[in-house]
Amino acid sequence: MSRRRIVYWLVPAHPERELFRAIIAILAQQLQSPRFEPHLTLCSTSNDSRSPSVLGKVTGEPLRLTLTGIRWSSKYTKTLFARFRPSAQLNEFAGSLQGAAGQRKATIRDPHLSLCYKRLTPTMKKKLAQLIRLPLRDVLFDTVCAVRCSVPTRSAADVEAWKIIARRRLKSAGSRARRPAFTVR
Repeated sequence: MSRRRIVYWLVPAHPERELFRAIIAILAQQLQSPRFEPHLTLCSTSNDSRSPSVLGKVTGEPLRLTLTGIRWSSKYTKTLFARFRPSAQLNEFAGSLQGAAGQRKATIRDPHLSLCYKRLTPTMKKKLAQLIRLPLRDVLFDTVCAVRCSVPTRSAADVEAWKIIARRRLKSAGSRARRPAFTVR
């Protein structure tokens, strides 16, 4: 049974975001799978009207995460993905967000950015994972988003129904801006 939830994402900075968008678009075209914003999921909360304001309570700087490779799994939401090394900085930021959202703090044990959502054979997923070579070692994440969606995500229709309802850009400590950019949609 699906439930409406607010899910919080970290989104890569430009130009990494454009690279991941291009990979997702190519895979979507070739495999007839859904397109989506490249993201790393931080947590999921109940779908309530306070959710966009959570982003205004969170402080943090852009996060740089180290890629460890392209992987695949039998889970639909991890069909094919870029895996990152867990980090204390990521868990600290996620904990801050989880606390602001009224959730218990939980460690992100398998940080990843999905590249494709599609039911594929293990052989096909393995071949795709071996073919994709990313020209970078680290990825900078500089935006956090609140996304309305159904959980669990089981189909292309579920992915296509995702709606970003708020977005906040993370700023470096040395930035002149007084407050990070924050938009609600």
